[in-house]
Amino acid sequence: MGYTDMNEISQFEVACKYRDGKMYCSGGHLYVLEPDNSMATLAVMDDGPIRCPACDGKGYILTPAGEQLIDMIWRHTERRVTDLVHELRPEDGV
Repeated sequence: MGYTDMNEISQFEVACKYRDGKMYCSGGHLYVLEPDNSMATLAVMDDGPIRCPACDGKGYILTPAGEQLIDMIWRHTERRVTDLVHELRPEDGV
């Protein structure tokens, strides 16, 4: 029987490998390769760097196990956080 190390992040996320022509993702931002492929520059628009459409600017993509982990954390913390907010600020009616 195999042992799964819960500290192994690769179970929950993988690095984004998005690539489209001369553009690729690095750290959640798109870079454009120069025509001779010798170097790349950060792709920018008026409001700043262009975020990768595949990973939404995060630089990683959740695995199915990662999605399950996030869902579990949300299910178990949402009610507790809401209860704490009601306890601290009952007049707001959150």
